[in-house]
Amino acid sequence: MVQLLSTLALTVVIGAVAAVVGAAAADVVAWAMSDPAAVDTRIVGMSTAVAAVLFLLVLPLNAIAVAASADIADAALSGARPRLGGSVAFGLRQTGRSLAAIVTAVAVTIAALVLAPLLSVIGVVGFTVRALQNVVRRARSRDARSSSWHPWLVLAVPFGALWRVGATAILLVPAALIERAWPVRAWRAADAAARGRRWSITACWGLVVLVCAAAVALAA
Repeated sequence: MVQLLSTLALTVVIGAVAAVVGAAAADVVAWAMSDPAAVDTRIVGMSTAVAAVLFLLVLPLNAIAVAASADIADAALSGARPRLGGSVAFGLRQTGRSLAAIVTAVAVTIAALVLAPLLSVIGVVGFTVRALQNVVRRARSRDARSSSWHPWLVLAVPFGALWRVGATAILLVPAALIERAWPVRAWRAADAAARGRRWSITACWGLVVLVCAAAVALAA
């Protein structure tokens, strides 16, 4: 039901934007064609503006739908009776946290992807230094204990940082909503929940993406 209401709201929003664009289509075309040398630039600019407006309108609605769905799932798992009205109200109240979590998850994931080569170099250097420290410590004190090198190894592996933060980013929005927390505290909760389950979480997320992509491809 939440998804149905979300779809209905999205349809109304997109329809309203389409109606506005359609009403102004003649003026927009006339403005774009008024300068032949700048036609392509103006068309691209208008398309970008429309896409940005749609994104800014759709994102909050999606955040509300996600928050309401998370509340329903949390109630069902805890044995309580989910209530649509209460869940939608919860989604409206938690829009800020949901949006903040979505933006944080996307930003961290993109940063880990873009900075992957640099992070791998840092990981190799850190792993080497830590290994040398362990050798020196053992030679001096004959202590068999060694400092942890696992985080540096994960960082050194290409896209290891992306794998490390990816599972946490996947759980960030549910953690923010269930814990009623903003991104920093929600990240700690999501990271604790992902510990020891990163491969399974990543695999499940990849399977969902593949199924959705296949459904879209079949529908097209």
